[in-house]
Amino acid sequence: MFFAVVLMRTNIGQFFNDLAFRAVSKYSGGPAKAAVGASGLQGMISGSSVANTVASGSFTIPIMKKVGFKPHVAAATEATASTGGQLMPPIMGAAAFIMAQNVAEVEYNRLIVIAIIPAGLYFLGALLSIHFEAKRNGLKVWIPLSFRPGDPCCSEWICCCRWW
Repeated sequence: MFFAVVLMRTNIGQFFNDLAFRAVSKYSGGPAKAAVGASGLQGMISGSSVANTVASGSFTIPIMKKVGFKPHVAAATEATASTGGQLMPPIMGAAAFIMAQNVAEVEYNRLIVIAIIPAGLYFLGALLSIHFEAKRNGLKVWIPLSFRPGDPCCSEWICCCRWW
């Protein structure tokens, strides 16, 4: 029997990166904050730390180094953000399924709602540490060329949907 494999390219990773850069590019340490945001969004889909690191780290680590973050700080930022990606509901990695199995009286949907608070606090802590690191080192604001005024796509905030 013959099965055809259809490959689709959704560019969802690029969409998450663009969305995160759009949200934080005007702040000090923006690329590192964008890495945290993109990893959180990608973690909602994949639930895997390694997949998050590969998907967003290959793009954000060089930008963080270009802005002025030390290489080890850029790598640690991406590793921390990607590790937190597996805490993000609704997938939440294997931990959610272990909790759902061992805590029989709590439904999986309720477990997802309960997990929002610790995941949000984790990413808030990561964003604050990046902010303080950027301020301590005097890093300037960095806006990607595609998000600067005058770009035809820059007319609306949601222009990062151009990938779809």
